[in-house]
Amino acid sequence: MRAGFATDARAQHYRTCDDSSMTDPKECPFCRYDADMRDRTFYERLNWFAILADPPNMSGHVVLAVKGAEVCPRALTADVLRGLDVALADVMRILQVHHHPKHILLSSLRVQDPHFHVHLFPVSEDAEQRWRDSKGSEYEAGHFHEFLGDQERAAFRDQALERLTNGWSTAEQRLERTSRLTPHAAALRHCWRQINRQNGPAIS
Repeated sequence: MRAGFATDARAQHYRTCDDSSMTDPKECPFCRYDADMRDRTFYERLNWFAILADPPNMSGHVVLAVKGAEVCPRALTADVLRGLDVALADVMRILQVHHHPKHILLSSLRVQDPHFHVHLFPVSEDAEQRWRDSKGSEYEAGHFHEFLGDQERAAFRDQALERLTNGWSTAEQRLERTSRLTPHAAALRHCWRQINRQNGPAIS
């Protein structure tokens, strides 16, 4: 175990979270919105917030989630989805300005965490081409569902190797990731402030 982590209160908090059931509304990470999430949040508007994904499946991976209330917002009701169009437009604009991607891919599986949320993935032209080249001639176009799956599998392998190499627990690794992601979240917050100062929100 890395020195210093054993007595770290935040590491202990994250270790407790790792042991909880993510399908229990009382333990829903989006409803709980702990210190780790606050460090990764770069956008809040009305009933929505956006955070850097942890763990990220690729560079720039973010999550847009509806804010929790007394009941975990799982059902796709009009109240839950209110303002989604505005929030999506805002967050996509932030990613476009900050990353200059070729595409922004969206995904919302909600299997492990049923709280309504949407994953956004900014994909550069270089990243897309490297993936297509690695897959062969049949992947010259399309297949982006497979692209996301491949990114997720590669990220999981990298995370497992990092834990093994450093002797970290999952909680310790998350603490390290948060320290790496926090400056990126600050850069995205700055980007959003600049967008609002220059042009106003994407949709008023």
